[in-house]
Amino acid sequence: MSNYFDYQKQASKLNVKPELLQELERVLREQYGRDEMMFELRMLRALSAIEEGATTIEEAIRELGGSASMAA
Repeated sequence: MSNYFDYQKQASKLNVKPELLQELERVLREQYGRDEMMFELRMLRALSAIEEGATTIEEAIRELGGSASMAA
């Protein structure tokens, strides 16, 4: 599945709900299209920011143009 960066492992470590991970993936796929390496790198960077406490997954989704309403 992941060719460059194992962001799924990071998401699992953070106990990210599957529906929120899917929404983040959707938003970033819209931005990076077929550039798999940039998509995966951005996923990993977003998850790292969540791990560091700089943001939440819901905030990251909203900031990137998605809807985190399902998180409430």
